Amino acid sequence: MRGITKAAALLLALALAKASFLSPHEPRPDSRTPLAVVDFDVPTGRHDVESLALKVDVEESEDICGETDLSINMKKLTYNEHGSGSGDVRVGDKTITAHWLLSCVMTHTEPEAQLLRFAIDKIDGHAVDVSELLLTFRKTAPALVLDAHYALEKSRQGKGKGMGHHHGQHDGARPDLDDELEPQIQELELLRA
Repeated sequence: MRGITKAAALLLALALAKASFLSPHEPRPDSRTPLAVVDFDVPTGRHDVESLALKVDVEESEDICGETDLSINMKKLTYNEHGSGSGDVRVGDKTITAHWLLSCVMTHTEPEAQLLRFAIDKIDGHAVDVSELLLTFRKTAPALVLDAHYALEKSRQGKGKGMGHHHGQHDGARPDLDDELEPQIQELELLRA
């Protein structure tokens, strides 16, 4: 019984900590202010990592999963009827070549949010290990980033995972949660929001 109470307290503490950096009730002061800035570390060699600051913005809409006006570093992401697209995005003095997929996140039978899978293929024309940003957001007023992290494909046979850093999140290491707790936390965040 005590273990269940501790687990519930941990889930509540994580949800409250996450809520504190999201600040959903504060209006965005300027439409040019990005919704989120994500530091994205991309391996460029055996021991080299390129850190990219991706400024993500989404236009608010009444429709949770309808057409989405989404930009990264002021570059509007275009996509086909299946939600996929590709192109170049400027990041400082670098050009990244990427492909992306936009999809609807459903809980039960209702749409709750959208998921952007943004995969970087090249930096300045040089191939890199495929690094994929996974960004869950809601575009209904107020627009809100629910989660941001990335997955790194180390080889074709296996995947490694790393954490991106979403500005405003505390700088400490994220607790290592059991695989069963992660989906529960995400569901709680969606229900709370």
